[in-house]
Amino acid sequence: MTVSSSDLEVALERVDAFIAEEMASEGPPGIALAITDPERTLAVRTYGYANLDAKIPVDSSHLFQTGSTGKSFAAVMVMEEVERGRLRLDAPVTDYLPWFAVPSNESEITLLH
Repeated sequence: MTVSSSDLEVALERVDAFIAEEMASEGPPGIALAITDPERTLAVRTYGYANLDAKIPVDSSHLFQTGSTGKSFAAVMVMEEVERGRLRLDAPVTDYLPWFAVPSNESEITLLH
């Protein structure tokens, strides 16, 4: 699906307004946002500060900690591969990552663990 430039601009205006509202109501001090389609990056927007005390604005090169959010994405990706038959939850992790070794007297660690 191709997004027209006018549709993209309307969407970006709505995103800008939403983020401004959220940041004004004690939201995050800074945000970096990329909007993509399957082929390319359509837009990159930055808002607020990477360091609020030093008033350093967010730019597109700033890295942000994601905390535990990545665990949810990893779980979704694993389950999609399980559904496709490419991974098994009961298989030892070393079946997929032969270099992964955790010394233990217990049974092997599986994806389900």
